[in-house]
Amino acid sequence: MVETTLPGGPRQYLRVFEHHVLEPIADAEARISREREELAAEQSAFAEFRTAVADIQPIAATPATLRRSVVSVDDSHDHVERLREAFSSTVMSVPHYEAVYDESLSDHMLAELGDPAAAVVGTTATGVTPAQRSALLSAVDRSIEDRERYIDVLAEETESLATARQAIEDIVTSLDDVIIQDWYREEFESRLDEIVRDRQAVVHGRLSPSRIDGQSLCTHLYADEPWTFPVLTAVVRLHDAVVVD
Repeated sequence: MVETTLPGGPRQYLRVFEHHVLEPIADAEARISREREELAAEQSAFAEFRTAVADIQPIAATPATLRRSVVSVDDSHDHVERLREAFSSTVMSVPHYEAVYDESLSDHMLAELGDPAAAVVGTTATGVTPAQRSALLSAVDRSIEDRERYIDVLAEETESLATARQAIEDIVTSLDDVIIQDWYREEFESRLDEIVRDRQAVVHGRLSPSRIDGQSLCTHLYADEPWTFPVLTAVVRLHDAVVVD
């Protein structure tokens, strides 16, 4: 039996041990929760910006009109500035913007919306043509849909972590101590192997969202942690801490 000075004796020790083993998964779940909140805020912000884009009445796309729009100060043609202000007050105003992005308006708009954003940044024109507005609306829709796909992937990750956490909890709560008998070793290791196999099937069976730019989801999500794979780390902690008698 493990000697412990904890007031609750061995069972209290096992609760502390369980917390230590499951800590990577708990931290991963908290990280995903924050990420999902951020994505939801970004979706809402882009939806507001889309409304601003849709409300613009585009100018006629004729050479003469475009030339006039370069120098016009008429509010009806000052679309570009209105869109910049709208982007700043919506997409760039989410609570986590500085912590996660911290980019200039031009850089962030180009990064999020690509070529259609060129109609709004880096131009001296004040008017937006129908084709430019249409392209910008499509780009905004892609940004919203991209986040929706990412949220779906995070939901799958949340479910995978919860399944692994429950399986590990079941093993730990079945223990009377961190010392197991030799006859139980094979079953113990088999249960851990099954957790790892199930988790690996999820990790290797999914595609990374495009906004991660080719990085694996785990590398992206858990970059600030001392581990990359929370379930594997939890399993290793449990395996290495248990002693076979």
